[in-house]
Amino acid sequence: MSISVPKVPARAITCPNCGGSVQIRGFAHTLNVVCDKCRSVLDANSDNRVTVLQKAQKAQRIDPKIPMGSRGKFEGVEFEAIGFQRRGIQVEGVTYSWDEYLLFHPYKGFRYLSEYNNHWNYIRPIAAVPKFVGGNEPFVNGQKYKHFQNAVARTSYVVGEFPWQIRVGESATVDDYVAPPYLLSSERNNEEVTWSAGVYTPPKEIYDAFQMKVNPPAPVGVFANQPNPHGEPGIGRIFLMFFMLMTFITMYSCIAKPNKQVFHQSYQFNPASNSEPSFVTQTFELPGWRRAATEIEVSTDVSNNWAAFAIALINDQTGEAFDFGKDVSYYSGVDGGESWTEGSRGFTVTVPEVPPGRYYLRVEPDRDKEPGESDTQFARMVNYEIIVRHDKPAIAIYFLLLIPLAIPPLWRGVRRWGFEQSRWAESDYAPASGGGSDDDE
Repeated sequence: MSISVPKVPARAITCPNCGGSVQIRGFAHTLNVVCDKCRSVLDANSDNRVTVLQKAQKAQRIDPKIPMGSRGKFEGVEFEAIGFQRRGIQVEGVTYSWDEYLLFHPYKGFRYLSEYNNHWNYIRPIAAVPKFVGGNEPFVNGQKYKHFQNAVARTSYVVGEFPWQIRVGESATVDDYVAPPYLLSSERNNEEVTWSAGVYTPPKEIYDAFQMKVNPPAPVGVFANQPNPHGEPGIGRIFLMFFMLMTFITMYSCIAKPNKQVFHQSYQFNPASNSEPSFVTQTFELPGWRRAATEIEVSTDVSNNWAAFAIALINDQTGEAFDFGKDVSYYSGVDGGESWTEGSRGFTVTVPEVPPGRYYLRVEPDRDKEPGESDTQFARMVNYEIIVRHDKPAIAIYFLLLIPLAIPPLWRGVRRWGFEQSRWAESDYAPASGGGSDDDE
């Protein structure tokens, strides 16, 4: 059920510094109020005797993105914006500032909005002191946080009203802890320590809550508790599950498939012979009841030489043929005192989806005489052997499937890692410490 702020008239006081009328919306909760005209900080405790606590601010006038008196609905409750302050920290001589808004509801109390570079957080005060585990990691409502940053925050500008004694120039030590999208902060001064818990809120949700008719600017950079847009770490676990499943299937395939050697024979080839070099082998059986991969391996003894082979695997009953051709070449020598080799003495070809049955090979070895090659060199015998294995496990398919399967999680993992690097580069734990503390609130 939505709870709205009652339409109670705001209390008015007169500014002793400029005589202007100042409205008070926080009722008895308000301790300090800032005159909208002269920017003096006033004591709002008494109707009869309003005191100037701090003279007019010298800073240039700032117009909050959310005007004071605006009403916005959060968690079904309509809050009114009654206070605004700009705070900042200094890092290596550079000031980083952010804005904070105080929201009020007479029954629900106070909430806060913080905004830095169009990154917004909706924040509520918490009464309980968090329990710390592991040294410097607070634990709140079942959520563990990591320490992000320690800094001294100073108030440089205020407007509106506040339920505490506020002054321009006051400072507090701030510790921020993150568990995106959640933020936990502590502020301490000489008198007290206060804790608050926030949640990262997209700018459009803030603008819609206050019914602002303009489009919010896009956030700049990476904020301390900004959710990583590149997926959860769990995507790696999903990939690991698929990887393990595919590995199991491949291992089972290697064990279950016989990879049986069905043919093995040695031959010789004389390139200078005038006889026909092509021939057919004896028949052999490819066992089984289904189509399966058949591997044909050719090994030679070529040295500083080459040879070509045209081979066909032919079904003796149907005449169906599977043709392929390959060259082998192998050269070696010594150059500058170092040995070198080039090429290979053999090759392997896998023919997929071969039906079972009786088969034979048609083999056509060949080699042309090279320019400058002697007759003796050309006539050198080439010894080779052919091995045929059937029902070969398709391990290559495993890798072909694994590579495209791995690309999306790897790409997202790299982008996620880069986002986290950008986040923690702004913390006290940046690798090269300049530390950016842009994200204190």
